[in-house]
Amino acid sequence: MTWEQEMRIQAEERAQELAPVMAQELAKNLVKEEVEEKTRETARKMLSKNIPEDVVAECKGLKLSDVNKLLKG
Repeated sequence: MTWEQEMRIQAEERAQELAPVMAQELAKNLVKEEVEEKTRETARKMLSKNIPEDVVAECKGLKLSDVNKLLKG
């Protein structure tokens, strides 16, 4: 077996070991992004009902500056 073949085999084995870990991390990141988007969506709805920015920030666990950004854009 050549050195290149051995390295290819080792790389494939390592990729198989890492695939589940990488998939789990990807899933965690997707869920986190989904939760953050849902939080922003709910905050926007609260703001549209004229709920004060500081109350929205407190209830949704956001920084007041982030709530103000939602108001502007």
